Amino acid sequence: MNIGQIAGLIAAIAFAVLVIAIVVVLISINQTIRILKKHIEPIASDADQITATTTKSLLNDLTSKVERLDPVVQATADLGSTVSHFTDKILIKKRLKLSAKKQKPGKWLTT
Repeated sequence: MNIGQIAGLIAAIAFAVLVIAIVVVLISINQTIRILKKHIEPIASDADQITATTTKSLLNDLTSKVERLDPVVQATADLGSTVSHFTDKILIKKRLKLSAKKQKPGKWLTT
């Protein structure tokens, strides 16, 4: 065997060792992923249940608060309507008084 063949044999052995090392690492990673998956699935399921329960609870709470707030909003709208109506009547009376004053002759008449 010459030096080139020995170098090729060493490179082939090194490549085989590298492939074996990579296979061992990949098998180890695969096992780790399986273990993680086994532990994460129950956690994900619990998280889904907690999220669903919490969301339903918050929605029910919000609905009850909105139902209690509806009469207050309606009363405020009614009050606003009443104040607007009252203001309109006051403005009409003021306009009538102003137009009545304009129709009466003043002390100083210019001719």
